[in-house]
Amino acid sequence: MGISVRKIGLQIRALREERDISLRRFALMTGLNKSHLSAIERGQLDLRMSSLSKILDGLDVTPEDFFKGMD
Repeated sequence: MGISVRKIGLQIRALREERDISLRRFALMTGLNKSHLSAIERGQLDLRMSSLSKILDGLDVTPEDFFKGMD
């Protein structure tokens, strides 16, 4: 079974909070809308690869590290 959208969202939120980045600041860092990011973190939106790339860049994490242990 694949990784759920909810699990990805929780991982994004955990990493963002671990880095002490507010949602507002993260939106500015990634160029994504704050409401859109919030919905992603809650697992309410499917995530496009382009958005995920911006998010991972903002978190300064590689895709390999982001997905490690999530399966």
